Amino acid sequence: MYEEKEIKYNKRKKEKTKKNNEKKIVASKKDTKDTKKTNNKKKKKFCIAIPPILKRIDYQKLFTKLFILVLIMMLIIFTISRIKKYNEKLNDTFNENIATITSAATKYFEEITLPQNTKDSISFLLDEMKNLNLIDDIKDDNDQVCDSINSYIILTNIAPNEYRLKIYLKCPNKEKIVEQKLVCSEKICNIKK
Repeated sequence: MYEEKEIKYNKRKKEKTKKNNEKKIVASKKDTKDTKKTNNKKKKKFCIAIPPILKRIDYQKLFTKLFILVLIMMLIIFTISRIKKYNEKLNDTFNENIATITSAATKYFEEITLPQNTKDSISFLLDEMKNLNLIDDIKDDNDQVCDSINSYIILTNIAPNEYRLKIYLKCPNKEKIVEQKLVCSEKICNIKK
């Protein structure tokens, strides 16, 4: 009797495990079908959906900030170009003044006796050139007269018939030293390049 009960019990147990296994197989088949459907849906949603970070961006503020940044960059570029033009204008006026002094000095050197020995030099102030009526008042861009007492010219003999011309021009907003070589022969002086 005991054996019969044990056999019945084992049969019932086997039947239960079969039913459970069948349920599990059916459930797993349903799960795979469901996961395939959700994966397809997720893929479609991923392709169509906007990423969350882009949803949080306020595009109006972004474009206004970019617009302001571009305006600031344009203003900086414009300011730098104006400063460069102003400096070029200052340099042009200053270079014209130096050229005027150089041409007046070469004419003056053609009339006087130049130093004959090497390393001998003669010098004179811009004020002396004005007194000799070689030049008029030298003015800068702001129409201010350059300093004629502290501005000078030095002519130094460096070789036979070759001289170094050093011009120092001091104006209220700028000062500059220019050195050039001068070749003088038979009372005619030319700038050597």
